[in-house]
Amino acid sequence: MDLVDEFRTRAAECLRLAENSHALADQTMWLDMAQFWLRLSEHAREQESVRGRATSRQRPDQNGDGDGDGDGEENGKDKPDPQRSR
Repeated sequence: MDLVDEFRTRAAECLRLAENSHALADQTMWLDMAQFWLRLSEHAREQESVRGRATSRQRPDQNGDGDGDGDGEENGKDKPDPQRSR
């Protein structure tokens, strides 16, 4: 179960407890807790969305240079040319 589902489950439990409470103060407390868990679930959902967008924007080579060779240097521009040093 992911965090969003976990938080929503806890909110539902708080609502159930509020319905079964006889004292107004207890009902209010459980409703406040349910609202807290629902807000937390929305925040977790937004964070998952942000992480998903950030992950989808990463380049396939994962080093950020875009050439796919994994060296971190774009197209060999910063590499010494072994042919020139002779």
